[in-house]
Amino acid sequence: MALGTLCCGKEEIALYPGGWWNSYIILSSYCSNRTLTSYCYADDAGTFDTQSSTWDNTSIDYTPYGLWGSLDFSQTNDNPVFGRAHCATDTMSLYGVDIPRSNLIAVQQGYQTYPGGQSYPLEVGSLALGAQYMNQTFGNIGGTIAPGWLWNGSKQIESYSYGMHIGLSSLGIPGSLMLGGYDQSRLLGDASVQPHTGSSAPINLLDVSLGVVTGGSPWDSSSKEGLLAQGNSSLLGGTTVIAAPVDPCIYLPQGSCDAIAAELSVTHNADLGLYIWNTNDPQYQKIVTSPSYIAFTFTKDNTNTQDL
Repeated sequence: MALGTLCCGKEEIALYPGGWWNSYIILSSYCSNRTLTSYCYADDAGTFDTQSSTWDNTSIDYTPYGLWGSLDFSQTNDNPVFGRAHCATDTMSLYGVDIPRSNLIAVQQGYQTYPGGQSYPLEVGSLALGAQYMNQTFGNIGGTIAPGWLWNGSKQIESYSYGMHIGLSSLGIPGSLMLGGYDQSRLLGDASVQPHTGSSAPINLLDVSLGVVTGGSPWDSSSKEGLLAQGNSSLLGGTTVIAAPVDPCIYLPQGSCDAIAAELSVTHNADLGLYIWNTNDPQYQKIVTSPSYIAFTFTKDNTNTQDL
C-alpha cells in the first residue's frame, strides 16, 4: 500500500499505487449506503469527507459526471465496477510535500460484480503514479499527477518515474515504492525498456512456463514450456499484455489459464472467476514446498531481438 493524505483536513487514506491519470478516492458518503453489507469495508482504508478548502468537484466538465455508470478502476473488466463519481481536484500530501490540484475521481457510491453475479462493495481506491503527460488540462482547468509535480514542480525527485515492488508477505519482504527512480536492491537481472503509450504500460508476452530453481521437480519433468499458446496457435507469436499494478490478479487467455491449471492443484471457482488451491491434493504440498516457479517470457525491448 502507498499512503496519500488529502488536505487540508489531513485525512490519511490507504490507496493501491500504480494507476494512470486519476487517483480514485472513496468519499465518506459512500458508507451511508449499507445495501450490500452492514459493514463498510472502505472505512478500513479510509474515506474522504470533502471538507478541504481546496476541494473542487464542480469546475471540471469531464467524465464521470456523477451519474450511475461504469468506472474504469483498472485495465481489466473481469470484475466491472459501477458507481457514481465525479472528476475532482484537491491537494494531496505525499512524503510531506503538498501536491496542488491532484487529479481525482471521487466515488460517492459503487460496487463491483464478480462473474457469478454477486456484487460486493468497494474497499480501497488507487493512487495515480504516471501518465503520458505530467499535467492534465480540462479546458482552462489544470490538474497534476504526483510524480510530475514532485519532479517538475517542487523539484523533490530527479525524474518523472517510479519504481515499485509488491513484496512477499510470506517471507516478510515489505513492499517498496520509490518516486523518481527505482530501488536497485529490488531488481534482479536485466531491466526491460518498453515503448511508452501514455495510457497504459504494454509489453509483449511470448510464453508462460513452469520450472524449478534447483533440485527435484514436483512434475514429471524439470520444466513445462509453451503454456501460453497451448491449445491456441494464434498465440504462438505472443500477445500484448498490460502491466497494471492496481489489478490484484494476473489475467491471461482462457486456454493459457487452463494449460497452467492442468499442472497445478487448483480448481476454477466460476463465481469468483479465480483459480483456488486444492489443499487436500497431495500434489499441492509438493508444489508449494518446492523451489518451483511460474515464468513469463517477455520481449526485452522494442528492438525485438532479445527476450527477458
